[in-house]
Amino acid sequence: MAHTDLNDAQTPLLGSVVTKTPFEVELVTIKSKKSFKELVDLIESIAQGLFRFSPRAGLGAPVRFCVSQRDGEAAQIDIDLPSSFFGQIPELAASPVPKELDERMIGILTKIAS
Repeated sequence: MAHTDLNDAQTPLLGSVVTKTPFEVELVTIKSKKSFKELVDLIESIAQGLFRFSPRAGLGAPVRFCVSQRDGEAAQIDIDLPSSFFGQIPELAASPVPKELDERMIGILTKIAS
């Protein structure tokens, strides 16, 4: 099998062309006094609610976050701000919606972390 270099902008792969698009993101960290498990359970219930309401709602925006906890430290939630993704799409750069998503996500995750 030939080596596939995904560092190329476009790479032929199994008869298709795979395009790699670099994106920069802005990361926000929210510290919490809750345990790792408490945070994961709360976030999981929200995510399940999105999919229950509408599968498209759960897949519609690239909301990425990570819950982590190092030994002896507080649990934390890290989130890639939706605006940093959407802001790189020329058609959405001037839209107020990405910043509104930022504010909503930070608000929801801050409440979860409290």
